[in-house]
Amino acid sequence: MTAKEQCRPLLAKLQEDYPKIKNEQVQVIDGTINYLFALLNIQFKPEERLYRDAQTLVLSEFLQDRFKHLTLEEVKTAFKMYAAKELPQLKTFRILDCISLGEVLNAFVEHRNQNLHIYNLKKINNTQNLIGFKPSNEEKLKISNLNRKILFESLKSNEIDYSAFIYYNQLKNKINLSQEQVLELYNSELKKHERELQQEAFKNPLKKIDLQSFQTELKSKKWNPIIIQKSQSVAVCNYLKKFKNFDEFLNEFED
Repeated sequence: MTAKEQCRPLLAKLQEDYPKIKNEQVQVIDGTINYLFALLNIQFKPEERLYRDAQTLVLSEFLQDRFKHLTLEEVKTAFKMYAAKELPQLKTFRILDCISLGEVLNAFVEHRNQNLHIYNLKKINNTQNLIGFKPSNEEKLKISNLNRKILFESLKSNEIDYSAFIYYNQLKNKINLSQEQVLELYNSELKKHERELQQEAFKNPLKKIDLQSFQTELKSKKWNPIIIQKSQSVAVCNYLKKFKNFDEFLNEFED
């Protein structure tokens, strides 16, 4: 294994090194669902075999329809994280149905996309900072499209990718927000950010300093650069999420 492979995050390997669900055989998908039943300690009595088979069929079809872009290894990892309470925003489920399956996988996709977006940005920056690195126009386009592909996949989770502000200046004329909309969006993100700081301060008293500093800054009436970036990310995501086809999505970045 090369040094490059060793440095690649596990989430990247799970996404890239295994076939997508849409390319898997039904028997393999069913086997993964049985694995999830075992992982969550969901047991069936002998007389419930028909119900279990029907539930497996429904879950299998749901995976192939709504999460065909994932790999089965990602599905397993998502539920391992859920069982280990590494996706704390999720409540505890006592059953495995389409609702619980969807909530766990959507939370995992959000977690994965956030982590891999940062990883890919670092990878691109490291490449560009190499001495003597002079990418051709073709290489520049490839790098840009890779980063945009990550954002495209991230938007499938219907969550905000807060690194999307890097595209705001490029797209602001198409987004075309009025001054009233800009102010409304800024105030919304400001209140959300303050609530997040309050929650962190409640969990960890050491975080109260961050909350107090933020609240003191609010009194100055100056626009906070962090909130500006968050607002720009929301604007970009809200605009781009309507493009479900990747080619159409890419076209929006053309001048």
